[in-house]
Amino acid sequence: MRILNREAFMRCPEGTVFLDYKPHYFGHLSIKTCGPKTLKSDGHLDDFYRIDVDTLLNVGEHGKGSSSGSDEAFSLMDRALAGERVDLHFDGDSRDGMFDEEALFAVLDPEDVQRLIAVLANAPKETP
Repeated sequence: MRILNREAFMRCPEGTVFLDYKPHYFGHLSIKTCGPKTLKSDGHLDDFYRIDVDTLLNVGEHGKGSSSGSDEAFSLMDRALAGERVDLHFDGDSRDGMFDEEALFAVLDPEDVQRLIAVLANAPKETP
């Protein structure tokens, strides 16, 4: 894992696995889904898109899997709380438009990603 500033992170390719980082605190496990869509007037890269793997932003039933809004997401969470199985979709991304030039990112190296995959592969095959 490496800690990168925003400028270095913006040069990372699509598929980069990362966490937001503040000193001694890691944020959401995320995947960079596409690079900058916008250039600021000074030519610097402005924003990017991400999938937050560990949040319910990617729960949904239409489109590419992401919920159509808070009402649908809350409804799905309520159904899950009531014991219903709710599918998770990991293809719904969202724009990260925080534009914080001081932001830091903990970027997983390919070896870290392979270790994470191995842990996930050993997860129970059935849930109660």
